[in-house]
Amino acid sequence: MLSALYREAAELAPGSHELCFWGGLGLVQMGDLEAGIGQMRRAITDHPPWRELLERLPKEVAPAAAQVRAALDQ
Repeated sequence: MLSALYREAAELAPGSHELCFWGGLGLVQMGDLEAGIGQMRRAITDHPPWRELLERLPKEVAPAAAQVRAALDQ
């Protein structure tokens, strides 16, 4: 449900790096690592401060953040 909402929002605002970032986290959390990491890479390329935020996000806020960090570091 949540990923569908992010996809719909991204269609309405295709240039939003913020939607790309949070949607990517959501995809990873839902088990779609490949698509989620792809979105995270795009968000960070478009707006590098997202990488710093990713480092600061606690597990309670973004359960998939550690998995995303590990995948980005590979």
